Amino acid sequence: MIKLLKKYLDSQSIKGASINLLIGQAIITFLFLVFDYFIARKFSLEIFSSWKQLQVIINIALPIFAFGLPEGYKYFIAFEPDKARSHNQYIFSFLIFISFLVLIVSLIFGKYAIGAYFHNPLLNNTAYIVAFLFFCITLNRVTRYQLINAKQTDLFLKGNLIAIIFSVVSLIILTLLQHQIEKLNLVLCLGLIISISFFFPSLLFVITNKEKMTKLIFQFKVFVDYLKIGFPLYLATFMSVIILNIDKTIISRYESLTVFGIYAAGGLEIPIFAMLSASFSQSTFPKYVELLKENKKQEAIQMWISITNKVSQITYPILFVLMFFAKSIFITIYSTKLLPAVAIFKVFLLLCLWRNNYYGSLISASGKTKWITFYNIVSFIIAIPSCWSFYKFFGYKSLPWVIVILTSFMSIIQLIHEGMIKEFITKFVLRPYNLIMILLIISAFIFSPF
Repeated sequence: MIKLLKKYLDSQSIKGASINLLIGQAIITFLFLVFDYFIARKFSLEIFSSWKQLQVIINIALPIFAFGLPEGYKYFIAFEPDKARSHNQYIFSFLIFISFLVLIVSLIFGKYAIGAYFHNPLLNNTAYIVAFLFFCITLNRVTRYQLINAKQTDLFLKGNLIAIIFSVVSLIILTLLQHQIEKLNLVLCLGLIISISFFFPSLLFVITNKEKMTKLIFQFKVFVDYLKIGFPLYLATFMSVIILNIDKTIISRYESLTVFGIYAAGGLEIPIFAMLSASFSQSTFPKYVELLKENKKQEAIQMWISITNKVSQITYPILFVLMFFAKSIFITIYSTKLLPAVAIFKVFLLLCLWRNNYYGSLISASGKTKWITFYNIVSFIIAIPSCWSFYKFFGYKSLPWVIVILTSFMSIIQLIHEGMIKEFITKFVLRPYNLIMILLIISAFIFSPF
């Protein structure tokens, strides 16, 4: 496995992908797993469920407030690398402006909106830190793009190493003090810890690149240019996030807090999949832009297929092991008190069959982001009645199947649009290694213990 990973990282087809970015992304995704482990084992199920609901707020509210600006920025620093310094100043100014608006909205409407959505009073105080959560987490994403462009991904790694140490120490302290703190404020503290953790890479970037960040420039024309590229992706992201969280919304409103905690635990995100797919899709995005700009679409397609194959060589064996030993792994992380979530966990693991690249990369890199929005609208229209129907007729344990089916549908549709469905089938799915691994993973899903 180590030799395979080294060969993978040295491959010319992923030239530009950084080990710093890879490990840094792993730490970010691992961060939430650390929170899950501590809270599930050291706090009450009520607090754990509230933490998982806070994650839903992070996943739903924060992309909504961003308006697609990070995606617009990502495109322009790849399209105009010589203007990176100006774009750094623009995006930082835009985020400060948007964060101020988010602060006003959350202070006025936050408690009402959270209460109406979750019916959980323990989340009420989180309205006070929504703007801080938005700024830190969105800035972390923007910083990732900046560091890729500036070839300073070591700062991303260092910042996230500091973040994981800070998080563990803070969680230990919070665990020791939990009986002296009101439950309402415990959830608020969790929100503050995760916010600060996400801020460290950005802080290192600002310290190291003061000359690039000291000047704040808000140009309305640039703001509009970012929106032209990013807003269609924003709409797509918004609908995609709703689709991925509509199941949790239904359970939160119609089931107990305990049931929500069990279901949310079943949706456990294994860091390695997000780590690999995000790291290499982000690192190669500028190359896709360059190839499509030069009308070399076939080269871009072959590059995408090659990377997808190489990522799958790492992720598919891991997915097989996770699927086969799902019950034991789940108990190790959460203990036996959340054992009913194992069946849900195994279904959600099937999503990882698609976590080997970003499906829609070439559409985004071409600048024709409106198509991603269109496909997400179609998926969104299908998702709501499908989730509701499955829930009413088959119960909450059927909802993960809807998410898996919709994700598969979206991925296939985008492959067809990009004109590479044939290459995907012949050069990926029917490739002997991939086909055997897919069959083994499905067999493990069927025959391993639930």
